[in-house]
Amino acid sequence: MSERITDDELWKWYLITEQYKESGLKPKTFSDEYNLDYTKLTNMLYKIVYCSFTNPALYMQHMNICKAYKASGKSITTYCQETNFSRSQLNSIVAHARYLESIERIKKIRGTTPMNFVQVATVQSNFPAIQDSQPAEVIEPQNDLEIIIAQGVKVSIAPNIDTMKVVKIIEFLKDL
Repeated sequence: MSERITDDELWKWYLITEQYKESGLKPKTFSDEYNLDYTKLTNMLYKIVYCSFTNPALYMQHMNICKAYKASGKSITTYCQETNFSRSQLNSIVAHARYLESIERIKKIRGTTPMNFVQVATVQSNFPAIQDSQPAEVIEPQNDLEIIIAQGVKVSIAPNIDTMKVVKIIEFLKDL
């Protein structure tokens, strides 16, 4: 019996498998570098990628068999007996095709561009703390504009503010 996977989890693993394919790493190295469960990664690679990445010719052959099986309308047992194809292999191909269909459906909902799965290393700094021997210089504001209205509202405006913003502030304040 296959496990049930949510759309969120399937999408997450789809993105991870896409990053894996681009990485050029072996599954064990990839799972170690990205802190992933190796067994879960290989399981999801099998379900999502199947052998499209490792053996494209075999993959196309299996996908054609899957299409023929679906088009036949026959039970998996009958189809496998008539074609002398392994039932367990056909089950795997059909499951893979379902995953692909689900991923395509999710792509339509979430968008077609997958986000990259990126490793972010955390590094402790070995640099000593910088200590200033001189105290920080306090710069006094110059030419600030201060507006106080009767209702007790006080607005301070910095000297480098855009003139149009000052006009908008004054227009807003006149309604108070």
